[in-house]
Amino acid sequence: MHMGTAHSEADVEPEIAADAEVGEELPNASTPPEIDEFSELQDRYVRLLAEFDNYKKRTAREWRARVQSANADLLLDLLDIVDNFERALAAEHEDDAYARGIQMIYDQVNVMLQRQDVSEIPALGGPFDPAVHDALLHVESGDYDEGLVCQVIRRGYRLHDRVLRPAQVAVSRGITPDGAGQDQDASSTA
Repeated sequence: MHMGTAHSEADVEPEIAADAEVGEELPNASTPPEIDEFSELQDRYVRLLAEFDNYKKRTAREWRARVQSANADLLLDLLDIVDNFERALAAEHEDDAYARGIQMIYDQVNVMLQRQDVSEIPALGGPFDPAVHDALLHVESGDYDEGLVCQVIRRGYRLHDRVLRPAQVAVSRGITPDGAGQDQDASSTA
């Protein structure tokens, strides 16, 4: 047997024991530093990807809001033209071809407004709602109870779910005998 090359178990164990003392942990013995660095980089990548996705969504919402605002301004201007067409249709005409032409253009504009999701705000006969109606007058009315819209002066419109232009209306006071309701309104405000 070769005495110089053979090691006994007693010789090997002290070498291991000398490298690591009992209770002491080896630094990053479970994961090499390259894996920790990769995990950090991967975490940063996932966070940046989420931030970029949120940025894209936010800018898309802001762009849609700007486009809707620009459309709302244009549609609001167009509603004044619709009002003028309605006045032209209400006027008496001797030329039937002219009246049909005005009606055709008016119908075409209304179809375009419907495609843009512009709808009329219901007003006549309904309860006054300050969120969608502007009260210009309070009038006595035998046909409508107090607080109901008895006349539409200018029609109101919505664009999607928001008010594009409130309806200008007259609101009924109901029936007041000999102006007694007017005196009560004047005395209650003084």
